[in-house]
Amino acid sequence: MYPSNLARHLDPLEQKILEQRGVFDLPDRSMCDTLVETFFTWVAPIVPIIDRLDFIRHYQDPTSPPSLLLLHAMFTVASRSCSFGSQGTGVSSPRSFYKKAKALYDAGYEQDPIPLMQSTLLLGLYWEGPEDITENGLFYWSRLSIALAQAQGLHLSERMSSYSLSTQRLLWRIWWALYTRDRAVAAAFGRPTHVDLDDCTIESLTLQDFEEGIDCSDRFHGDEDENALYFIEYVNLWRILGKIPSQVNSSSPMLAGQIRHTAQELDAWYMSCPSKMHWRPSCHKFLPSLLCSSYYAAICSIHLPCLPELSEESQLSCLNAATMIVSVLETLHSHQQLQYTPTFVIWHALLSYVSFKVRLTSRSPLLLYTLERSMDTLIQLLRKLSSVWPIATPVVELLQTATSNNRFSEVMKIARSRLQQQANSGQILAAEQPRHTPIRRPTPKHILLPRSRIVVRSMVSGVLHHRIVEVVQKLYMLTNLALSVTQEIFYRFFINMLDLGSLWRTELTLSAITVPSTD
Repeated sequence: MYPSNLARHLDPLEQKILEQRGVFDLPDRSMCDTLVETFFTWVAPIVPIIDRLDFIRHYQDPTSPPSLLLLHAMFTVASRSCSFGSQGTGVSSPRSFYKKAKALYDAGYEQDPIPLMQSTLLLGLYWEGPEDITENGLFYWSRLSIALAQAQGLHLSERMSSYSLSTQRLLWRIWWALYTRDRAVAAAFGRPTHVDLDDCTIESLTLQDFEEGIDCSDRFHGDEDENALYFIEYVNLWRILGKIPSQVNSSSPMLAGQIRHTAQELDAWYMSCPSKMHWRPSCHKFLPSLLCSSYYAAICSIHLPCLPELSEESQLSCLNAATMIVSVLETLHSHQQLQYTPTFVIWHALLSYVSFKVRLTSRSPLLLYTLERSMDTLIQLLRKLSSVWPIATPVVELLQTATSNNRFSEVMKIARSRLQQQANSGQILAAEQPRHTPIRRPTPKHILLPRSRIVVRSMVSGVLHHRIVEVVQKLYMLTNLALSVTQEIFYRFFINMLDLGSLWRTELTLSAITVPSTD
């Protein structure tokens, strides 16, 4: 039970209503500890708007507890990632914490502007269903927290001089968190932005702005440098993308030159990121994976509005980015970290899915099969996310409605038909060529596909062998474009393509031989 006497400034009737709504009732201490630990482990590095040491000091002092509004807002976000998740009941469900926090805000319970800004920003992360995208949902909280911050002058460095250094650093982090939230919401939902950096005089963040001191008794702190680097680079990413929402929502899409320039800026930014922020599946870390996913989602977002008019290079960049998003999400799932991801990964998955969908006009059965597998993987990952973020359920339904199994069957049939026609044309041309004397005892040859562990052994020779080499390499180029095709899938389709129309009238012995990687 939270001390209700801290609400003495409220009207007695209002205080009684709050008591009846149970806003002063908290979970048991062990559950509260779990929620606080979850928040500072998984949420705070992404939204670093709370001074951890100061909060823990108040949290452990019953005579001077932290803001009740802030506590319920933190529990609203953290409860999604706990074992009870979005299916929690009673005081443990995100909706229960959200309703209590909203009741406290509506009653004017909190008077300190800093907890007010922190709480409204966190409440803007609440996303239960489609109704939370309305004017009373995340847009409302996002605009409200920005308005509160601007009223306090957080966007003006000259207004910060009256605060202590530690408070200045906290307020700077709050402001940049609001900026990234404003840009992310605008880009995802096609809304106008509310922060114009031309009106701001605040400095960029540095590692020193995340220093809170070291307390050995604090068991909630993690890798401070990694957390700080992630958020600094995440802000830098959205500063590059600051013009994207207005470009995407305008009647005239970005020109090819603008897209190329923005893509170059993004590439330069990612290459300049500290090595700690570079993600690889073999060396997986949570925050670098989120930054990598955000980078590739940005690539998709600048290319998609102009497809399919863009060049083949741009289309391949978009396809590559979409495939990398799938790889990141699959790796997060394999490390059992998908439940801790923020809502923006749903947007990333959606961008990736659409990037695959626009490539369904391809003439390659191999690429079409890969696209189908990747799109199905995204559907399965979104279903996993729906247990944490229920909004993922209608997203899955939308995507399944947009692309049915019949659609895949149709495009695959068309691609196979085209390939059959090409194969038949190849037979006619081959019949017109002069016959070559066959070699009685063919020498086995090996085809080592580039950047692959696959070796194809072809028991043929001469001109026919070179034709097979050429076709296999072309097929593997398509495989490389898709990135996620396994050796098994590649061989299955390679053999199927050989069978179509009997392109080569000879017996081939194909075998997959594992060899040391040449990477």
